[in-house]
Amino acid sequence: MIFTCPACSAGHSVPVSMIPNGGLEQVCRRCRATFTIHPPGDEAEGSNTDRASAPVGSAEDSATLPALPGDQTQEQTAAELLDVIDVEGEPTLSMDAAEPLPGDRTPLVELEGTPTPVQTEEPSVYDRVAEGSYRPPEPRPLSTAAAAPRAWSEAPQAASGPGFVARLNAAPLPARVALLVFPVALGLTLLLSRGEEEEPIQIPVGPSEVVAPEAPASPAEAAPEPVAPPTFEAPPEPAAEALSDHPAPEGYLYVQRRRTPLRAEADAAAAPVARLKAGRLVRVYETQGDWALVLQEPEGPVGFASRDALGPLKPVSALAAEVAFEGCRAARKSERPACLEAAEARVEACQATCPPLGGGDVDPGARCQAACNLAFEQCQRGCRKRR
Repeated sequence: MIFTCPACSAGHSVPVSMIPNGGLEQVCRRCRATFTIHPPGDEAEGSNTDRASAPVGSAEDSATLPALPGDQTQEQTAAELLDVIDVEGEPTLSMDAAEPLPGDRTPLVELEGTPTPVQTEEPSVYDRVAEGSYRPPEPRPLSTAAAAPRAWSEAPQAASGPGFVARLNAAPLPARVALLVFPVALGLTLLLSRGEEEEPIQIPVGPSEVVAPEAPASPAEAAPEPVAPPTFEAPPEPAAEALSDHPAPEGYLYVQRRRTPLRAEADAAAAPVARLKAGRLVRVYETQGDWALVLQEPEGPVGFASRDALGPLKPVSALAAEVAFEGCRAARKSERPACLEAAEARVEACQATCPPLGGGDVDPGARCQAACNLAFEQCQRGCRKRR
């Protein structure tokens, strides 16, 4: 049903089913004025539909104020609204032009006999709530006759009926007795045997031997045993061996520095062709000033190495690498003290194999002691290292 705003004469289509008996507050989509609409036939319709409040400060604020009760203006407005609203629900549009609106918006002109034009302005919250309020129809109740189960008398006559009874009476007496007694006996047998435990079946193994099935293991026996936390166990100490600190044979030298460059020419600016490991034994072919042409046997490479990086004895770092204490790793922080104690025991065993100190520029005993101490320092770092 279409209701007209008393302030701006804008039409509003509101379903009659959504209007309660006491009336519904409606907000005009055009001028934002609030007015009350009533369903057809309501006695309060003539006195409440003309109560429209225009926005404060608008041009029609003073022109659309509701009149006092008993005023002639209020009676004329109610009469005009009654002319517009049709009790039967058919819209009756007016030819009166709408008042001008502030801004660039053009008011809609309502013509008699033509449908109300679609409002281009976004509908208000009240309109969206009214248009979206839809109550689905209630489902039809099921028939009690269709939902009720069929009685025993309505069951198919194939199982019970005049034909079945006639065939049962025509059957021989033993068949009738068996048909009646067998179900009863079967039911009694099942009822009496319920709850009885069956005895285990014994399988004979020999002519006079009978083996009973094994009893299941109790939960206490199947429970796993507690596992003790792992503890640090130092590896067995190997027998200490004396270091092989011997001079290089004639025509050979040991590499003294780590990653010694091997160059293609006897020049420091030449590009290196390889790098030699400390303690490597190389063969010397010739010398050219501060450079020596060497070969790493058996397959090379060949190049020039600085004579300062070569010597007749192994470096101490190479001797310490030969010592190489084992078990210098601790998986947990609590195992570090035991790891350090094992390292101290190994360094003492290593120093016991060194020859006595004899003094001089090259003392084999001093070199052996230095190699053992360097290996001990490396083992300490391994015990303290985090994995």
